[in-house]
Amino acid sequence: MRFESVKAHAFGPFQNETLELASGMNVIHGPNEAGKSSWHAALYAGLCGMRHGKGPPKKYDLKFAARHRPWNGGAWEVGAVVVLDAGRKVELRHDLAGKVASSAWDAEFAGRDYSSQIINDGAPDGSVWLGINRRAFLGTACVRQADMVEIRPEMLQENMQRAAATAGADETAAGALALLDSYRRDVVGSRRAPTKPLRQSETRVDQARIALSEARAAHKSCLQRRADVDRREQDARAARRKADAVAAALAEEDAVRAERRLERAGELNGEFPEGAPRPSQERDAVAKQITAVLTTWKQRPALTEPDGRTVEEYDRLIAEADARLIAARAAVAGREAQEAARRLERVNELSEAFPQDRPPRFSAADEELALRAHEAVKDWEDWSSHASPGKPSGRSMEDLEQELAEFDKSAAPPTSSPRTLPLVAASGLVAVTGVSIAAFLPDLQMAGIALAVTGIAGAAGALLWPAVTRARQQARADREQAGFNAGRNGIIQRLEARRREEIRYQVERRSHALQNLADAARACGIGATEPSEQARTLRDWLEGRREKLRKNDELGALWDELQQRLGESSPGEIATEAERLRQDAASLAASADAEMLADARRQNLARERLDELDREARENRIAWERARTERRGADGRFQDACRQVEAAEDKLRAAAAAVQIHADDAEALADALGEWQARRDRSIAHAEARSRRWDELQQLLGENSHEEVELDANRKRAHAN
Repeated sequence: MRFESVKAHAFGPFQNETLELASGMNVIHGPNEAGKSSWHAALYAGLCGMRHGKGPPKKYDLKFAARHRPWNGGAWEVGAVVVLDAGRKVELRHDLAGKVASSAWDAEFAGRDYSSQIINDGAPDGSVWLGINRRAFLGTACVRQADMVEIRPEMLQENMQRAAATAGADETAAGALALLDSYRRDVVGSRRAPTKPLRQSETRVDQARIALSEARAAHKSCLQRRADVDRREQDARAARRKADAVAAALAEEDAVRAERRLERAGELNGEFPEGAPRPSQERDAVAKQITAVLTTWKQRPALTEPDGRTVEEYDRLIAEADARLIAARAAVAGREAQEAARRLERVNELSEAFPQDRPPRFSAADEELALRAHEAVKDWEDWSSHASPGKPSGRSMEDLEQELAEFDKSAAPPTSSPRTLPLVAASGLVAVTGVSIAAFLPDLQMAGIALAVTGIAGAAGALLWPAVTRARQQARADREQAGFNAGRNGIIQRLEARRREEIRYQVERRSHALQNLADAARACGIGATEPSEQARTLRDWLEGRREKLRKNDELGALWDELQQRLGESSPGEIATEAERLRQDAASLAASADAEMLADARRQNLARERLDELDREARENRIAWERARTERRGADGRFQDACRQVEAAEDKLRAAAAAVQIHADDAEALADALGEWQARRDRSIAHAEARSRRWDELQQLLGENSHEEVELDANRKRAHAN
């Protein structure tokens, strides 16, 4: 890669200045403050630009901006023209302030954009063509004189490794060695690789040796053929004798040709008794002029006037777009300046509330003392109001008493008398049915007897069942009574144990509450000894502390707001930034159109919308400039065509006047001249035919006269005979 030039559109002390670089080494010299360092930085920025990635700006970017921004504010742009190894000439332009209008275009073929090929950290970076990035380029190929003392060995090693590796990433020297090995493997190869250059070179050497052996053999064969040539020369002398006979035959033929030549010369000589034909009077400069004029008239360009916007209209569009963009920038800068002023005013107001530059806080001892006082008052109030926080674990006395009452309700177990009469009646009915079947249905006699026996047995069992049932019920009642008594005694024992536990808890709780209340009052400096007075005084003390906490919370909110508005800046830095924004806004407002500025302020544009307008204006400007260039070219071609047509018509009329042809219409003049040219062509064709026959006569005679040709023919006939 080679720099051809660098242009500082707006960079440091330079405005629209260009530094042309010669091929080879260039030395920039001059007195102090002549701009040598600025041109050095412009070379770096013109190639690499500045990052536009996410996150806050880097420290070195801020230092670079502070050192090389234009001294009068405004735009910050720089560009460079570089020639790549492949022969491409690329023009780079970087918008270092807005970071959105950077581009890389082909300097020879307009319209070819290389920006997307060299994007690095959100912006075009020409050092990508070298396989590195802008940080590695700055550390290896673009080192400032002041940075020589700041170079650390580890930083130099890192950048040199990155540049040597030419991978554009944080690789080591091992990567460079690997690239060298890969290059030797691919470009040189080894003797075992038949397709690599080394093996192919050795193969070509072997082939050359074989060719040398073949050449030596061919030389030996050449010597042998030389001997053959000598023998054949002898044969040629013998053949020459035979050629003499052939010469005689040729002399005869030559005599015949001379006689024919004489005969043809006699015919042509009779056609030109007056000598050579005179050239046609019409073959003159006027005829050539008419031919050229008619050719020019036929080839004249068609007149098609361009349509669409004119160059002036495109100029107005571009100027209006630039003016609107300047007004939008001024409006956004004014609003940002107002916001910065309001921020500074609020920061100053909040800073007055914190003269010691820190928020008010309670110490850990104060917090612990307040907690002890609060717990002591709460324990006293809970005991005084017979509240029951923190009672002993387990079921309460109310629950146990409820359980005992419910247990007593279920003390008398239910009893039921056996239902004897229905069973006896049913059994009797079955017995009567069986007897009836046995008596009246002989076929079912056995079944009837069995049914009757079953009924009688059922009736007997029903009569004996009550006694058995009462015995069983009594035994079950005795068992249930014993279990009931055991359960009731257990509930009563748990109830008594709970009552003793709660009495002991209340005594301990009162003693604990009194002790905590006295300790808290003594720690807070309260001299009262009566518990209720101690509790009241502690409540007042806690209330006063809560009021202080509320005020501290309000101050804490103000402190948080102050820190939020400050961010990572100091009040002085915010004031400096506000003043800079105010000056920038005033400068932009002074250069903006008043009506457009008022309209932009009414729109209340945001910075994001300004970026969109900037991008749209840049795209429109490129399109309009391209269209303007095309229209200017079309206008130029149309004017050239008009001039060519006018010139062709003037030449046409001049040629017509030379041959005394007159007509008002140019087409009629062209037709008349065409007819004149056709007549001239016919006359010239006849003259050219006579000229060709005269030329033929001159070729036959040569430099001899007709008589000399006749003598030559007679001599050759005599020689042949």
